[in-house]
Amino acid sequence: MRRSHLVSILSFVLAGCVAPPVPASHGSGGPPSVVPLASAANTFGTGLVADVPTYRGNAARNGMMPGPGPIADAHLRWKLTADGPIRSTPVVAAGVVYVAAGSGSLYALDLATGAQRWAFGAGGAVTRSPAVDGGLVYVGAAGGTFSAVDAASGPRRWQKALGPGQIASPAVVDDLVVAASGLDDSTAPHILFALGAARGDERWRFSAPSGRLLVIGALGDGLVFAASGDHNLYAVDAGTGVLKWTFDGHGPLGSVDALAGEVLYVSGGDRAVYAVDAHTGVQIWRKTVTGQPGAIAVVRDRVYIGTDLGRVVAIGGGH
Repeated sequence: MRRSHLVSILSFVLAGCVAPPVPASHGSGGPPSVVPLASAANTFGTGLVADVPTYRGNAARNGMMPGPGPIADAHLRWKLTADGPIRSTPVVAAGVVYVAAGSGSLYALDLATGAQRWAFGAGGAVTRSPAVDGGLVYVGAAGGTFSAVDAASGPRRWQKALGPGQIASPAVVDDLVVAASGLDDSTAPHILFALGAARGDERWRFSAPSGRLLVIGALGDGLVFAASGDHNLYAVDAGTGVLKWTFDGHGPLGSVDALAGEVLYVSGGDRAVYAVDAHTGVQIWRKTVTGQPGAIAVVRDRVYIGTDLGRVVAIGGGH
């Protein structure tokens, strides 16, 4: 079934108590329905209340999640029926689930009960995940509107017009929020923006020499990594926007990259996974896999990748 045809029901397997939904304080339309599906039989363990504030878990985008997830005796605890299709990953911070719909609604939901705390109208369809940091939720919408929303109560703190097309899932590190414009629109300019997290002031912008699509990869060690439709991976200085190095992805890149320590792991376009020195862009190793590799998860000394031919691969060091 295609993602665009999925029913827009968001379900989480969570423990907690039942509470009625809270009416929307922002955004258009009436509040969505929240149906609690279990009673207060359990309490949260430390793993369940840990934050997952951004796409793929953290700014390094290495796929590490706090866990543990449900292992045995799993039950559906609550569900939300939103006012449009949900095509992005929810994020979690400080006991609140933030999720956006194709209708343009950004929802804040109680982690334990699913009760709606507030809803915000983003100004256009949202198809990428928001990010939460420093008491603000950052979300981009179709048409290039990028907003910072108060995480506690839902009003807009600032807004920036970044150009036509969709906005990629933003990433936040220190006082910088990075967003890429022009997604899903081949005629739009493809620009990587660095904005001040508190006020939205533009710090710098970067475009690939080819002018092709840019997707935000990892952030870390003073660098922003971006994968491009021109098959290259670019490392840009987070403070200045100056290009530091370029790595040839040998074809269409399979996913955003993942940063672990000082090594960047890349799904190459030639059915191979690369380990690259994050500071220099020099290749450390290359491993061929069966099929085109997708998103990468890094846990301890292993890299986990799925491919388009249905293989799951674990690459590790040692014996």
